[in-house]
Amino acid sequence: MPIGLAAQQMGPSTDVHEKIYHHWITEEVHQRAWEAAMANPNRPLAPAELG
Repeated sequence: MPIGLAAQQMGPSTDVHEKIYHHWITEEVHQRAWEAAMANPNRPLAPAELG
């Protein structure tokens, strides 16, 4: 979800959202997001993947 949309839905500005909430995001959450993005068949492919 784009940060601007998340901030708008939660109420604070994007700056406040980043300063307060981003420290709660763990490495595990980042890893799951990466894996979900890479598994998405509709994601843009890097030039090396197009080969």
